Amino acid sequence: MESIMILFLGPAPWFVIRRPTTVVKQLHRLNIPGLNRMIRPELGIVAGINVVLKCFTHMMSFFKRVSVLSFVFSTVSFAQILGPVSLGVKAGIPITDAFHSLSPTPDQSFYSSSKNYILGPSIEVRLPHRTSVEFDALYRPLTFGTSLASVINGSPVMSTVSTELSNWEFPLMFKYHLVTEHPIRPYVEVGPSFRTGARPLSYLSGTGVTAGVGTDFKVLFFRLSPEFRYTHWSGDNAPTLNTAPLASRLDQVEFLFGLSF
Repeated sequence: MESIMILFLGPAPWFVIRRPTTVVKQLHRLNIPGLNRMIRPELGIVAGINVVLKCFTHMMSFFKRVSVLSFVFSTVSFAQILGPVSLGVKAGIPITDAFHSLSPTPDQSFYSSSKNYILGPSIEVRLPHRTSVEFDALYRPLTFGTSLASVINGSPVMSTVSTELSNWEFPLMFKYHLVTEHPIRPYVEVGPSFRTGARPLSYLSGTGVTAGVGTDFKVLFFRLSPEFRYTHWSGDNAPTLNTAPLASRLDQVEFLFGLSF
């Protein structure tokens, strides 16, 4: 019956079989370099923990490389399947305020309290002759503040309240690239825009025209596209009762940064 003991040789213990089995000897006769380092029949050493750890490290490194290559090839294959269609996301910030400041009474005023952010998915279809069509679904909350001056116990008091409204904008842009052979490709764009969801201010204009300038360039397998857009909204409808008498700014400017593949 074979007995097993542990020898502490170096930083890690070695598992030792005092009487090497025939299997171990046969494995050593195969003269496999990697296996011979793990099997030493003259000492009966079958494997060391440090060797196992080294093997595990090499295996993890191999799997990491395989994972990275799989991601790269899957991204390239997906882009090839899409063909002329490009999917991505856009994010940005408004440069102009959403509302005009308004003071219906000396004690009350309304104003844009924050420019917030812009974020949403994007899809672009590339067409011949340097043209393409892009459709975005951009979430842009509209925030306004209300200030009310009053007198309490003979002292003037100013109270402010901030209100955020959900708002979605849907621009449909027709784009024309000025150059296509250069790595950096500037373009111009124009198209109609629509927005909805700004309740309780449902009287705000819901249609407009958007124009923009930008450029796109590739980094690895992704396309980056910084741009500036200008939107002119049509006039607001008449405010309804029990709503804040706010007027939206008909001329809006924003900066967007797109990432697509």
